[in-house]
Amino acid sequence: MALDCLRHLGEDRWAVHVPLGKLHTERLVPADPEVRRIMAPILALRALAPAAQFAPSQGLLLPRRGGHYAWYATLRSALVEAAQRAGCADRVTPHRLRYVVSLIML
Repeated sequence: MALDCLRHLGEDRWAVHVPLGKLHTERLVPADPEVRRIMAPILALRALAPAAQFAPSQGLLLPRRGGHYAWYATLRSALVEAAQRAGCADRVTPHRLRYVVSLIML
């Protein structure tokens, strides 16, 4: 996801720009105040870090080390741990999480 993915659409409407979604099309996903609250410290901390630290992932919201698969494995591990702490009985993956986010945003 790009560093400038949060887009102001006017008045109090915000969205996250997804450049490559299903069917290889771009889309804007509505971003409620909670999404903006979560992204604010990420953007603030990212701005404070030395540029050399993020050279391999320049322009991306979250830094990457070791490429896409290393990043996905880290995310998946964090989700599994969070699901266990929350007492989830079902298997949690980043792909399945997108359905939960969609339902929350309805």
